[in-house]
Amino acid sequence: MLLRILFGLILITCPFLVSAQYSWEQKTDFPGGVRINSIAFSIGDRGYVGGGGIITAVTAFDDLWEYNPWTDTWLKRADFPGTPRTQAVSFSMGGKGYVGMGFDPVNNYIKDFWEYDPDTDQWTQLADFPGLPRDYAVAFSIGDYAYVGLGTRFNVGQLDFYRYDPSTDQWSVRDSFPGSARTNPVAFALGDKGYVTLGAETNPPNWPNDLWEYDPSTDSWTRKLATIGGTRNQSLGFSVKHLGLVGFGNSSTGLRKDFWIYDPTQDDWSIVTSNIPADVRNAAIGMTIGNRVFVGLGNNGTTDLKDFWELKGVVPENLEAEEITRTQSDIQFYPNPMTTEIRFVWNREETGTLVWYQSSGEIVAEYSVHQTSQVVVSRNGMAAGIYRVQWHSESGRVEDLGNVLLLD
Repeated sequence: MLLRILFGLILITCPFLVSAQYSWEQKTDFPGGVRINSIAFSIGDRGYVGGGGIITAVTAFDDLWEYNPWTDTWLKRADFPGTPRTQAVSFSMGGKGYVGMGFDPVNNYIKDFWEYDPDTDQWTQLADFPGLPRDYAVAFSIGDYAYVGLGTRFNVGQLDFYRYDPSTDQWSVRDSFPGSARTNPVAFALGDKGYVTLGAETNPPNWPNDLWEYDPSTDSWTRKLATIGGTRNQSLGFSVKHLGLVGFGNSSTGLRKDFWIYDPTQDDWSIVTSNIPADVRNAAIGMTIGNRVFVGLGNNGTTDLKDFWELKGVVPENLEAEEITRTQSDIQFYPNPMTTEIRFVWNREETGTLVWYQSSGEIVAEYSVHQTSQVVVSRNGMAAGIYRVQWHSESGRVEDLGNVLLLD
């Protein structure tokens, strides 16, 4: 039964306060075949993977595949219309996916940029990246802007850094990265800050593990605690909720399969205490879909890979059975888990729809939100279980809000 109810409300997930119990679960292989240096991003409750190349041939791909984590299935989407490439940047923002830069099969660096709309399954070319063409750049989004820079050109690391505004399709220069020039760094965004770490210096050869925090409000960089997991390049870096993850990659002792978690509130690192039961690798992909972490593909040193895995335990699947509030947010909800009703406090001047999904991906309830207020919502006959909740704004932005647990 699909419920459509008019309320002035919304919710968001809150920090979870339980000890992590990590585990890995193998998912359906990537259907595009073995791949290295591919693109990956998520929009709402779907993930997108494509592009990249294979190490045994001078080739690159232009495909795009959509992953449904609820059904563990892949769906072919519209091919990327730009030049096939490897080592591109990719990220999502405002309900759209973005892909740009990279390296083509005939040894050309690229600087074009493209936007993918999952609602229409169409690509649109945007203004070119304003710096020199390059590969292995970093990118992350914070609020209404994306931040792109660094990267490699003829094995020389770049330091320039730019902000992209999708509302005007314009780029602006930001403060250059203050660390050393390097190839293959990684980046992620947490809250209103961005982070860059790892990579390989080429002159003289060195593998740094420094971590730098970028504050867009002041356009400035601050050095933070170095990555404890050791130096490495061609690794992964991405975020889930308020935590950063770094893993895989090359190191001085060989390829790696360990993962490390960065907590910006403590400026500290902790290890994921369960290694993936699969090959060591580099040139892999990683992404988060809601609170769920997925990694895969890459190369194990001799063979390209297509396997796909979920890391469980970074954010617990079950929410604590106590009243949880988020006091410094414009959105609050409690109690969670709920039995008969849940209260939502909505303090945004924004209109849209709150959408509830079953674990199968089926929509079971929709709530229209029109004004700042709070309201008590009953379960309206919904069965016990974990429900995924998203916010769909009238402007088209999709915000994944996490889980609500309904008890018997």
